[in-house]
Amino acid sequence: MLDYAKFVTLSDWNLLIFELEKAGRIEAAEKLLQRLLSDPLKKTPSALTFHPFFRQFSRVGNVEKLKYYWKLIKENGVEPDARVLTSLQLGYLRARNYVAAASVVPEMLAAKVHPEAGHIDITLFKLFAARKFDEALKLWLLVQGFKLPHSIQS
Repeated sequence: MLDYAKFVTLSDWNLLIFELEKAGRIEAAEKLLQRLLSDPLKKTPSALTFHPFFRQFSRVGNVEKLKYYWKLIKENGVEPDARVLTSLQLGYLRARNYVAAASVVPEMLAAKVHPEAGHIDITLFKLFAARKFDEALKLWLLVQGFKLPHSIQS
């Protein structure tokens, strides 16, 4: 049984969540996060707190869990970092949800996160292949002013 009183800093919580996820105990990590979020001392989670969940659910393309954790980040006022946003976009790509993958790009640009050029290329290609021309055009126009590799700019 864990003595939660020993978790003094957010770093303690983050480390345990990370280690649980790394050991394949994602359910235990999820329970720990819920405990952190309901902590009466109201430790404010960071993007680092959420990253293990995005990494885990991105690997398998679990869109429902990705959406759930994205909602939790927003509800808790956490600024997403590059790892969270890249994992979110990659999870949507793995789930073949290309419109959702494209929707992450404005969030990336707002957070001053450099989108992965390969992810943009794949998303554009798949949007065109799915005949989602409006979404593809919006994404293409969005990345035009952003310094990305030549393959996207041309």
